[in-house]
Amino acid sequence: MSEFKKYVKKPIPIQAKQNDVDFEIDTLEGKMQAKAGDYEIIGVRGERYSCKKYIFEETYEEFIESPTDDKLLEMAWKTRKKAYPWKSGTKVGCAIATKSGKVVTGFNMEGLWMTSIHAEVCAVTKVVEGGEEGVKIAIVAETTHFTPCGACIDWLIQFCDKNSPVIIENKERKRSEYKLIDLCPHYPIQ
Repeated sequence: MSEFKKYVKKPIPIQAKQNDVDFEIDTLEGKMQAKAGDYEIIGVRGERYSCKKYIFEETYEEFIESPTDDKLLEMAWKTRKKAYPWKSGTKVGCAIATKSGKVVTGFNMEGLWMTSIHAEVCAVTKVVEGGEEGVKIAIVAETTHFTPCGACIDWLIQFCDKNSPVIIENKERKRSEYKLIDLCPHYPIQ
């Protein structure tokens, strides 16, 4: 008899919905009873099955397929609310879409001794942690006009596609769009 090995689920998108009433599903193994709160899943070959809420939430996360600019900006504004701009008072939010379709977010934090973490760097660390590469960047702030600082551009260029669109939205919801490399045209790319 063979031994158990560890496996990781492949990142394959599935369809799922959470039901708010008890339900029954015709599965490959026959009829399956499920409880309110459980998820109904349609697998990669169209098969249907249910999954307990706690298992689903530990195993899956929402897949955002090629987020629109509006969706990316919405996520940046939402995460911006968590910012802690102790000294400057300016809250900044950043959302980065990756090659796999995942979106990571970051916000700025300022420390008592003038140390700070910029929103873009906060988001880039999550891109790196996931072994990803950024392909679209949204940055928002309650200010009139801004672009990422030089240090943030450095981090973004190192861990995002240099041709990534950078969408910036200000407090009046006016947008500016740049190509990442155009924000620092003489960057010494290897």
